[in-house]
Amino acid sequence: MFKCMLLGGIMLGCSVLAGASTHEGENEPVAMNIPSGIDTLPPVLSYEYLGCGVYEFTAVDDRNSPNPPRVPPLPMDQVERGIASVSLQGTLSSVNTKLTLVTDQYFPRETPYHRFVFRIEPADKSKPAWAYVYVTDYSGNQAVQLLTMGPTMPLWQPQSVESTARVGKSSASLVTLKNSSSEVQTVTNIAVTGSAVFTVASGGLPLPTTIAPGQTRTVEIAFSPTDPSSTPERAVLSVTTDCGSFTVPLSGQSLYADLQTEDWDAGTVLQQQRICKDGGFSIENRGSAPATITGFTSSDPDVAITSSISASNPYVLPPSDSVLVTDLCYQGNQVGPFTATVTVLSDAEAGDFICQVVANSVISEVASEPVTKQWAWYNPSTESIMLRENQEAYIVDIHGTVVGEFPEDSSRFSAAGLASGVYLVAFRNGTPAVTVRIVR
Repeated sequence: MFKCMLLGGIMLGCSVLAGASTHEGENEPVAMNIPSGIDTLPPVLSYEYLGCGVYEFTAVDDRNSPNPPRVPPLPMDQVERGIASVSLQGTLSSVNTKLTLVTDQYFPRETPYHRFVFRIEPADKSKPAWAYVYVTDYSGNQAVQLLTMGPTMPLWQPQSVESTARVGKSSASLVTLKNSSSEVQTVTNIAVTGSAVFTVASGGLPLPTTIAPGQTRTVEIAFSPTDPSSTPERAVLSVTTDCGSFTVPLSGQSLYADLQTEDWDAGTVLQQQRICKDGGFSIENRGSAPATITGFTSSDPDVAITSSISASNPYVLPPSDSVLVTDLCYQGNQVGPFTATVTVLSDAEAGDFICQVVANSVISEVASEPVTKQWAWYNPSTESIMLRENQEAYIVDIHGTVVGEFPEDSSRFSAAGLASGVYLVAFRNGTPAVTVRIVR
């Protein structure tokens, strides 16, 4: 028998083949061991457009002659064998196409289909497509149909959006929808889901809206981060049309300054002594955006900062950089442990803006005056600290710790439990403090 190929309704050629026959009808049992009959005709293809890029094909393989076939057929009777396969793979390649079988997912041979329905559409409806449709019967006859399909959904650019913005500010990115087809396209919904820091700033209304052939619609996406984070924010822009939907991935990285401020332990300082931190104190920016430093404040007048940085002369500290601020100084005007803070004034969104200053101011050793002229002295014979007269007073060690108190009606304090060293006797009535030395 003959094998023939049909391209777009044009017979390309025939060759002699052998095969088995079938009864007419869409899916009927086949008489086995048919002794004669030929099948030289390929299936006949027809299609209709269903809309949104979908084409429904019908393949028919029922051109028996005579019809119905004789039983048994004569040697030259045309007896159709039925449809064996539908494919987009052949000598010529299809591009951006999707095949959906409608009648069945299989092609039985014993009870073959003589009429088979399937659909062809673009795999990506935003882009053009062309399909080479190959329909073959069980005699090897093949019909080939070329189908060219235009886009039925807008083409979007870019395919994904990556944004950056400073915390507390916004940046805008544009997504363009283009109708590259010859038909009007309708957009029914535009929305962002996944993260509240992404919003549709413009281009999302009114809806539904149409895009004429060759025209575009621009959607503006705002990225407005509220918290400093090294982890990107992610969301999705969803666009729905009357022919389907698509999504555009959105990614946003917040930019922020992250300051790390060095603390200072000034150690033990003599009363009234002024000491400055060697080289100044360091401020480091570990964030992803510059920090603008506009000055400093101190919580205690005993700590002073001398710097050219001010609101009128700000300093911009880039990311991954540091600066030494000079001078940072402390003067021990108060006896005892000392703590104060220096605050860095800046626009940084994260980090440590506080320089902790700690010190311990102690009394300097002074020569003792004659006992008769002092308000307080140490009597080694009784291991006591003596006052000139009864009054309220307290005793402070070199660390600024109160280690004892005089009762209001006493002028003697037992120092047996105190270590040798210098102590300060302070009076509650305003009498100047007196330094005493315990020597054993």
